Amino acid sequence: MVLACAGIAGLCLVGAAWILFAPESALAHVALPLAERASKDGEIGPDSVAFLRRMLSKAALGLLGAAWLPLAYAWLWRALPERLAAARASRPADAPPDVLVGAQPPGVVRAFLPRRGRLAALVFAPVALSILAGRQLGRGFEYDEIFSALHFIETGSWWETVSSQSFFNNHVGFSLAARIGQGLLGVSEVTARLPALLMALATLAVGYRLGRRLVGPGAAALATALLAISPAFVTAAASARGYAGLVLGSTSAVLLYLDLLRGAGRGRAWALAIVSALGVWCHLYVGLVVATLAAHLVLESTLRARRTTVTAAAFRRTWLALTGATVLSMLLLAPVLPQVLYYLSIRRDGSFQWLFPFEALFEVVGGPGPFAGAVVLWVLVEIGQGLASVRSGPARRLVGLLVFAPLLLMWLVVRPYDLYPRFFLFILPLLWLLASHGLAQMGAETSWWPAFAKGFARLTVILLIPALIALSWFNVPEEGYRDAARAASAMLEEDTQLFAIGGGGELFRYYTERDPRVPETEAAFDAIVARAGGQGDVIVLHRPTAWEPEAHGRIAARLALRGRTEHFGEIRMYVWER
Repeated sequence: MVLACAGIAGLCLVGAAWILFAPESALAHVALPLAERASKDGEIGPDSVAFLRRMLSKAALGLLGAAWLPLAYAWLWRALPERLAAARASRPADAPPDVLVGAQPPGVVRAFLPRRGRLAALVFAPVALSILAGRQLGRGFEYDEIFSALHFIETGSWWETVSSQSFFNNHVGFSLAARIGQGLLGVSEVTARLPALLMALATLAVGYRLGRRLVGPGAAALATALLAISPAFVTAAASARGYAGLVLGSTSAVLLYLDLLRGAGRGRAWALAIVSALGVWCHLYVGLVVATLAAHLVLESTLRARRTTVTAAAFRRTWLALTGATVLSMLLLAPVLPQVLYYLSIRRDGSFQWLFPFEALFEVVGGPGPFAGAVVLWVLVEIGQGLASVRSGPARRLVGLLVFAPLLLMWLVVRPYDLYPRFFLFILPLLWLLASHGLAQMGAETSWWPAFAKGFARLTVILLIPALIALSWFNVPEEGYRDAARAASAMLEEDTQLFAIGGGGELFRYYTERDPRVPETEAAFDAIVARAGGQGDVIVLHRPTAWEPEAHGRIAARLALRGRTEHFGEIRMYVWER
């Protein structure tokens, strides 16, 4: 292992040296074809050597930094198991160990949610999710879903599905699953979204098992029911994107990680590596979860070495499983890796968003809307109480790291251009576990105010469930692409001219019977209309966005004065009858 790590570090140093000192002609000969393959849109050409040199300089610095990673890995592989063994041998006999998983005593479970209540919650969860998400499966695609369908799912070949990337829009593993679903059941919105619903249902089972380990069966059953009716989770379960796979992959990885720390065998190690890699294949942010698990393992093996119950053998097995997850992820992403690296190099850092962590928590827990804000504030109090009352120190640190570390890392340090609250949906099962645990603690209160505490906990549950159901029922995202395109297609005649403008205007062609023209300038629009000689109506489909070309905004303003305007969700259709 040590020799292998040293060899990898040497290769990184050699690569960095070659990039820094090789002749310009050699660099261009090797790197230009790779850059052209990565861009796929002609952004890199023979005249872009200066830009390519900047990219390669960043790559050289990256390789110099990466050379230290295998050396650090080798040191951890050798030093930490020895430290754990020595600490275990020197631990006083009367020193209390850090119990990894600390479920609540049976009395707390019975006082909060009896057996029949737990069974009812576990039956309610999949039924509610199937109803809430199932009613959304047939709605029209949104922008990102149409983009995925056009470029990655409904493409000419399977290889194009797994080897294409455009600004990180291809959740490769999910696109492949959606393609399989459409191949078996036919091309439709329902079949493209069905894999997401199946992944979400599987998440309920995995989340309950994880909850039993962390907070006990009563709180775990309630958390499973609340997860099933959460607006953000329901939307992910009815979306032709990889967010349901993000939640399933991350939750499964945490569960298997806990099993390995408790001494599970090689089967669990292989499962952790494979499940984590498949999760990364569905969404890259599962990699943040894997990195957080590795950080937790190192922290528990260093700072808490004298009290941890993790053995040297468990450390090695878990460390190898996380390494395997990294290697398998790279292999699965190998066909799109050049494009991923290219887009990473051209996407500049986004502006600092002061309130992003709060926006992420609000959207993940309650979804959009002012009523959702009140629900979220209520829930956050219980989340804090639940985290503070987790009986296991290592479990509390693990959950705290998973909830806060990836969010703060991407917000404060990385600050990517593309950063949205939905990327952190993987923390939702943990948040509901903490909130349910806080309610369980309150419902089992034995101080002078037990009647008030139990009543308040039960009232919270009674009000929270219908509130979440209402939010999920009415929070049905519908941009209007399909309805607007069908309305325009119904009005098409032989001499009718069809245009599409705005951000994502080119995606209207997924639903229209005729491909709309997308003018780049006002002059181009006027020239096309003039060639018709004043004959035939002009229909323009418009998706207003902040990032649309300025010319499209001016075209829309002119058409709003010349003809009539019809609204379909967020889409506007201008009809100019001539």
